[in-house]
Amino acid sequence: MSLIKQVVIIDLIIAFWNAVIFISLFLWLPLKTSSCHSKPNAHNQIVGFWLRTMFITITGVLSLSYLHLLNWLTLALVYISYLIFNYLESYTWRIKDCQQILQEQIFNLIDVLDQGLSPQALIKNTYKNFQTIKQRLIDYVENLVIRQGMFFVAVLTIVLGFALLLRWEYPLLELRFSNSDRYEILLLTRQILAGTAPETPYLPVFPAFATVLSLLGSIDGMQVIRFLSPMVGMMMVLGVGYLVRVLTKNSFSALVAMLCLGVYCFTWEQTINSELPVWLTTIIHSLKSSLIRQWNGNELELGTIFLLFGLGYYFDKPQKNITFKINFICSIILIVISAPPLLILVLIAVISSIGGKKTILSAIALTWIVLAGFAAMTEIQLLWTQSFLLTLPVALSLLAGFLFTIVANIVKILSQRWAETFCLAIILSLSINFLLPLPPNLTYVEYDIAARKTLEIKTRFPSQTWTLVAPVEQLAEIYSYGWYQDLALFVEQYASQVAGTPPFNGSACADCISAVNQPEFRFPVSGKDLFILVEKIPFVTFTNEPSVVPDSILSERFAHLLRDRTYRYYRSSAGRSSLEYEAWQMCETYFHNHPDSQIYYEDRELKIYWFKV
Repeated sequence: MSLIKQVVIIDLIIAFWNAVIFISLFLWLPLKTSSCHSKPNAHNQIVGFWLRTMFITITGVLSLSYLHLLNWLTLALVYISYLIFNYLESYTWRIKDCQQILQEQIFNLIDVLDQGLSPQALIKNTYKNFQTIKQRLIDYVENLVIRQGMFFVAVLTIVLGFALLLRWEYPLLELRFSNSDRYEILLLTRQILAGTAPETPYLPVFPAFATVLSLLGSIDGMQVIRFLSPMVGMMMVLGVGYLVRVLTKNSFSALVAMLCLGVYCFTWEQTINSELPVWLTTIIHSLKSSLIRQWNGNELELGTIFLLFGLGYYFDKPQKNITFKINFICSIILIVISAPPLLILVLIAVISSIGGKKTILSAIALTWIVLAGFAAMTEIQLLWTQSFLLTLPVALSLLAGFLFTIVANIVKILSQRWAETFCLAIILSLSINFLLPLPPNLTYVEYDIAARKTLEIKTRFPSQTWTLVAPVEQLAEIYSYGWYQDLALFVEQYASQVAGTPPFNGSACADCISAVNQPEFRFPVSGKDLFILVEKIPFVTFTNEPSVVPDSILSERFAHLLRDRTYRYYRSSAGRSSLEYEAWQMCETYFHNHPDSQIYYEDRELKIYWFKV
């Protein structure tokens, strides 16, 4: 089996395990400890329990982190306590009944253990449970076909299939992140996992979410962020459909909204006309760049999801009891800590509720679009308005669902039975033929093999026994597992003159130059092993050097480097080439003067030196 096939299989297994842990922690286990699945309007109860579960886990991680009490045991205790709370609540706090049920379960478990667990019995029980789940799924699909029709189910399958492909294609192909902001989120996650409260001007909600999966699922933080982002994108698609379904009571309208966001019908092949207004050009650029955010979610995307599900839960609940109030308050708090500007939409929804549910949908969508337009027209980029511009595709999807309801009602004058099916077929045909998303313009900042080998080193060698010298991205990938030194600073200090080449940046001292050539010299770094990543073909961040570089590409806040240093040594092609050449000269000189040196990995693009210190 080739190496590529092995990597693909491993990535698929990791992706599957991430999905299993996510579903188990945030859906299956909370529902198993409650009785909401047996009550009327069960789907609404499921949303409420999901919002409460998200609130408990995220706030629990943040609280334990800032109290320096976070570890696997404390997080597990918080989560188990929450499950016990759900269990007692489902039995209206009848503790004696719960004790009796628990005793019966324990006695049944003891009986099973006394009888012994034969492989045949285990396989038989597993197969029986699989058949039960399979039959439930078949029954659910059959009921859905009976209620909505075969055409609706077929279109729903197409929409979900496209949504999954769009959001999972690139994360499955690449371990490295397609947005440099991901490395900052990874570093924050590593800090929380290491018990260090991150010093940020905002609450790191997304890293806290990733920490739950990493700790309770025993998954590396980078792999969690890699696959959690597309799962967040899928949740946003489902949230749009849920809110439209609640406010319009029309499943076809919800399907249209899911189609617009799931297939992302907001890009086109035409080039941008230079004569267009600046604000319109800004909106078009934002829509195109927002495609990448579909698998690079952060706090803003999480806040949007909490908004969609929270409003849907609020307006779909006929009986507002204490459980409902608790769940809704949890959703509001989640919005506050994730994306506070979105509270404006909550206020608009409450005010417009006097006009009916369809009025709520139109008011939310139009207010969202107006605020996004205001953000595009203002010369000063206000942080609170940028939230609406970046999430504009969600507003356009809600508006599409609302407009479909109006058009379908008009067509019903001609045909009451086939109006919605006819309109949906036309929209689906137009979308597939003309509105499918274009391949995004991704901006990577490292080779994929560099990220993979960095995680391999982290896994193979004991913690805090080695040092990695590499570009700034690797700091987030190994934080708290090994020591790190920036490649540019390392080369400035130790690069040697070879064949008359001047020291890198003119700052290498004469003592260091002569020392690297001496066999008795050892690099004074922490640990027993030193790994230096050198690119044989310097990585090119930009095909053409841009005149303006976005802040997210230009500088990583976690690197503690000045912006001009980051661009000069890592983003600029000339600067990176010079840096890598000097690093190669230094490592080759050291390698040939120290017999115990090794090459950890080498291919056409990358070479990793392994020095004993």
